[in-house]
Amino acid sequence: MVLASRAGLPGTRDGLVRLYYGLTPVFALLDLAFGVSVRAAGIPRLGWRVAYYAFALGCWLIMRRRPRWTPIVGIGESSVSLFLLIYSIMGPIFALPAAAAGDGDIAFSFGPAAIANLLLAGSVIILSFHRHQADLANLAGPSSRR
Repeated sequence: MVLASRAGLPGTRDGLVRLYYGLTPVFALLDLAFGVSVRAAGIPRLGWRVAYYAFALGCWLIMRRRPRWTPIVGIGESSVSLFLLIYSIMGPIFALPAAAAGDGDIAFSFGPAAIANLLLAGSVIILSFHRHQADLANLAGPSSRR
């Protein structure tokens, strides 16, 4: 696989993923100012969402500043985001037995924002992970692709 990248650097070939990361401030503004949480809909607490947006923005800044680090940063960010996405769906399900036993409220709201988050973030996370994984394999050379 040949990487068509800026200045021949690995990890810079995917404009869609970079755009998604670069739009983090827009997603944060929509969420924090207008209550429209598309990218972090599954993170219930405001402080955790702010931390997630700061983390994602930091990853994007690292990718911009150090393009050679993009595959590693991309895989790390994708892994964290995928965990959060899965947890946002499975967390309430795991809490059901305790809630049914009377230890808490049953709160599982899987509305339009959560569906949009699942579709948008899930698609980009998987795309990002696989593209950065391929970039790492290309960097490692043919001997690593057994």
